Amino acid sequence: MINVSGFQLETLTQSKLRSSLIIFVCISAMVFMSSVKAQDVSVKNRVLTTAQGVLDSPVITANGETVVFLDSTGGGSTSELYSVPVRGGTPTLLNASLVDGGEIKEFKLTPDGQQVVYRAEQLVANKVELFIMPITGGAATRLNSALADTQDVTKFTLSPDGRYAVYETNTSPGDLSSVELSSGNIVNLTSGRSSAFPRIDEFEVDPSSRRVVFTTLNSGFRRNAVFSVGLDGQNLVRLSLDISGNIAIFSDFLVTSDGDHVVYAVADAFSGQAIELFRVPVNGSLTPTSFTPRVPQDQSFLDLRLTRDNAFVLLRSKFLSTNNTRVLLKVPVFTNQPIERLSPAFDNEFSSVDGLQLSPDGRFVVYSADIDVPSQRSLFQVSVDGGTPIQLNQPDTGRDVVFNFAVSPDSQWVVYAEEVDETTDQLQLFAAPITGGEILTLSEPIADEDENDFEFVISNDSQKIVALSPNLDELFLSEITLEEALCVVIPTQTKKVVSFCL
Repeated sequence: MINVSGFQLETLTQSKLRSSLIIFVCISAMVFMSSVKAQDVSVKNRVLTTAQGVLDSPVITANGETVVFLDSTGGGSTSELYSVPVRGGTPTLLNASLVDGGEIKEFKLTPDGQQVVYRAEQLVANKVELFIMPITGGAATRLNSALADTQDVTKFTLSPDGRYAVYETNTSPGDLSSVELSSGNIVNLTSGRSSAFPRIDEFEVDPSSRRVVFTTLNSGFRRNAVFSVGLDGQNLVRLSLDISGNIAIFSDFLVTSDGDHVVYAVADAFSGQAIELFRVPVNGSLTPTSFTPRVPQDQSFLDLRLTRDNAFVLLRSKFLSTNNTRVLLKVPVFTNQPIERLSPAFDNEFSSVDGLQLSPDGRFVVYSADIDVPSQRSLFQVSVDGGTPIQLNQPDTGRDVVFNFAVSPDSQWVVYAEEVDETTDQLQLFAAPITGGEILTLSEPIADEDENDFEFVISNDSQKIVALSPNLDELFLSEITLEEALCVVIPTQTKKVVSFCL
């Protein structure tokens, strides 16, 4: 008997199965189908722009009409901000003139896509500050307060609601400040509390845009604590327990989607890898609670991801592995359910799960793994609820899937790069339906001479992919083209997959 997303099909003869599948597809196509078109392998890239120097950090605007990127002109010594229509055209320089020798370090678009916030040496030589300007370019406004001679803005982030920027200055002790983008009002979030945290390490605004969660470094540059503070500078609390000996705070932490809890880890101080997970209310109202056993360094927890309902952490670990390989685990956060293994037990000691991502709809985990051949990674999907993983890239090609893959915002596609010619280091960009099926070819083969791999972004409507060539010299556009070919992929109880197209 075959179980298909809640439906069951009796085992039939081949002819009856074919007829049943046709009827099943016609009735239930909207549940299982992906409309796909196998694009010709000789597809040519639609080049949007060619670099004047070195291209970097492409971003597609929220409306999908424009690509914003950095280009290093003047022999690669000065990075400036440009935009180009997503269909191609002449790039437009967005920023005003920079001070001699100045450059833009990084940028982010506000969630509404109307403004650009960026760090740059713009007004004073060797002084990195924070600015905001319209997405169309023009006059920029400085966001940070006046800095001392030894100060720079070293990092920044935007609140999910787009109202605030939070930035760090590299003073010792370090400071975090929030600035309201509409008014320019600045609040120092950590001033005057140097004994508690000499240096700021990682920080982010919680998904509800109420509080900033951050980690700190002690005088020996070991992470020693997790804190949270309101964007208004009020109610600063320590979230983590005291640590000592050979224990540190793990670099990554997770904030639940409702903004109510923080998941953090303590780490082996020598390796910096997580060995025990804790949960704690973001306002510090309760003592942190451990929800995993403390594991040895060789079983450390890596690539922590929260499920969409905040009930589980997904991670990689050798914990529960049968042959000392890293597997995919599902760890309950708030209940006493047992830890589950979502990936299969590997037959080979060299096999390992790598680079996991969660689909935006929360249904699937996508990961790469070298199952049969050492250092030859393939791409897989498995349901968050468990089940048999499905291989997404074409099997038995002898090709290696590159680490950088991404799930489209509509959770229908996985875009990935694959090495198509090992002798010439050529990469090619593909898209596979997340439920498995016919694969789209998104680019022509491109030489990866500098071993940079593909950098790419997917538009909000999941139809456009803007990629940066591995040699960092061209931006090009690919599209996921949907036509009338309706394909259904049905996972069975074996590793085989039934694929049926009309």
